[in-house]
Amino acid sequence: MRSASPPIAPLVALRRCRRDLCARVAALRAQPDDAFVHDFPAVVTAVEAGFRHEETLLELLGDAGLHPRRADNAVILCALHRTLPQVEGGDIALGRQVADALDAVLTLPWDTDTAHVADAHVANAHVANAHVANAHVANAHVADHPMTASQRRRVRSRQRPAARAH
Repeated sequence: MRSASPPIAPLVALRRCRRDLCARVAALRAQPDDAFVHDFPAVVTAVEAGFRHEETLLELLGDAGLHPRRADNAVILCALHRTLPQVEGGDIALGRQVADALDAVLTLPWDTDTAHVADAHVANAHVANAHVANAHVANAHVADHPMTASQRRRVRSRQRPAARAH
């Protein structure tokens, strides 16, 4: 019989994985332009690996929101891969804008059916779609993944409480 609470090790691993991703993106954002362009591809690779690891842990935990999370992660990765050649080609402003959006997304709390995983404060990829898409639309580079009306409402509802809290 399965216990009521999930194993602690996967929850700790989720927190550590997200913390490491946040640190990696923060380090990228702090770099001068030439180092930023050089390290951007490695950060994209690290995000891919981090998302895979988180998805594996969520599968182990039996999280009901795993499949939508995978779809959201795919949208984020698609946006990163679409900007990668432009950043490598010297569009540092776009790269910095995407890195800023990625940092904002990775630090958001995560809505999930697994209450214990929510305590792990991993990313909310539904909001990630909005941040990354906004960064791309602002530069007229990406518009293939527009948000649905329900995603826009979710983003607005999450932004309002944060504004009231400060």
